[in-house]
Amino acid sequence: MKTRLPLSNKIAQAEELIHLTPLIDVVFIVLIVFISISPFYATDSIKLAPSSPEKTASSFEENHSLKIYVDERGIVQIDGIEVALPHLSSLLKPRQEKIASLYYDEAAPFGVYQRIKNVLEKEGYEQLIIVLDPPE
Repeated sequence: MKTRLPLSNKIAQAEELIHLTPLIDVVFIVLIVFISISPFYATDSIKLAPSSPEKTASSFEENHSLKIYVDERGIVQIDGIEVALPHLSSLLKPRQEKIASLYYDEAAPFGVYQRIKNVLEKEGYEQLIIVLDPPE
């Protein structure tokens, strides 16, 4: 013979059962959303040059006439003339070089590099050589 539990005991037993199915469904949906969105994140990669002692900064200077200098404060100079970042695009349009050398101070803000790189890509430059330790 089955014993009947009072109503308060039935409620207590029901509260002890936790239904995990809705929680698992939500976790799977969030996981699927992250997996499907991840290919759309914009990432950037830089192809590194092989290290060799015979390649120096002076060999880069001979081959590339466009030289962009950025100091520790983030001030940009082209051909010894200080350039504001919004005007960089207009200065690069008439040039015919497809390769640029960027002499970048290690203390300069990263955002300046990113903006210069974006302008060079927009203007059709094919390669950006980053020189971190220019000769004295």
